[in-house]
Amino acid sequence: EAPEAAVVLFTSDSAGDPKGVLRSAANLEAGVQNLATSIELTPEDRILTTAPLYHAYGFDLGITIALRLGSTLYLEDEVSPARIVKVLREQEVNLLPGLPSLYAALARVPTAKPLKVKNPRFIAAGSALGEATAEAFRLRWGVKVLSMFHTTEAHAVAVDRKGLAPGSVGKAVDGVELRVGTQGKLTATGTGPIWVRSDAVSRTSIGDGVPTVPPRKKSKAEVPIGCFDGDGFYRTGDLGKLDKSGKLVLSGREDDVVKVDGKRIALGEVEGCIEAFAHVKEAQALVITDPLGGPMVVARVVVNGKVGAEEIIDHCARNLASYKVPRRIEFCDSLVP
Repeated sequence: EAPEAAVVLFTSDSAGDPKGVLRSAANLEAGVQNLATSIELTPEDRILTTAPLYHAYGFDLGITIALRLGSTLYLEDEVSPARIVKVLREQEVNLLPGLPSLYAALARVPTAKPLKVKNPRFIAAGSALGEATAEAFRLRWGVKVLSMFHTTEAHAVAVDRKGLAPGSVGKAVDGVELRVGTQGKLTATGTGPIWVRSDAVSRTSIGDGVPTVPPRKKSKAEVPIGCFDGDGFYRTGDLGKLDKSGKLVLSGREDDVVKVDGKRIALGEVEGCIEAFAHVKEAQALVITDPLGGPMVVARVVVNGKVGAEEIIDHCARNLASYKVPRRIEFCDSLVP
């Protein structure tokens, strides 16, 4: 019997459809405890959440820490670089969970003196933290950004505790076991599916069903994405590898789901939307990463008539959530390279 849910956090499944993740009180307790020992959380911490509290990242690194440990939590509706800098300085914030795009924006603030704060833990999750962004922020503010692998279902999975390897997401958080490979078998080298086991992992969700958008890569493993194997390891759907020092390096997804600013996007859904537009023959959606601007959705399109890029983007804006709308349309004769 599944434990009683203390909270339901909504995300997207592998088809881009809504999925409610049921977290028990034990899940929440374990998540905070794992983080407390991994990044030295204390009641004296001063937290500023820039991710919404209804988002699992803001929830897990914001309100649950404050409620469990009695830390001070600042909520800021206006997520602008100037306002964030003001709060960081005036309130001496030392725990900042943010998206890589926030750190990229802060690195571009024209006049900035280094922050002077004890035990800063400025954490980036939600999408890949580029080395250029991490270095630009460090040079401007004198603080290293710690990259983290976090999911709605599994809470914080791994973190680069010292901010020395922004190309990875660091080692497993205390209390979390990581495996990489088919059916949870450890892979010493090479890339494979990522599996997680910890008391913070939710074992129950609602809204799962037959994907309306078929995955591009069909898994041959017996355990589907989003399920557990016989040893209690959860298959996240992410791909990665462990380097020689045990740091996890993410390399993509098993399905066509990607993350942009912490939001899951099924690329097949974007492609289907574009192909439904008149005179569009084929479409391919993909994510590119600007060194300082972060990830964005773009689309390659083959047409059989006169179609403008703005027309396609306007069509997507009417039928998709704003974060799924392609930022750029590239017209080509064929999708085959």
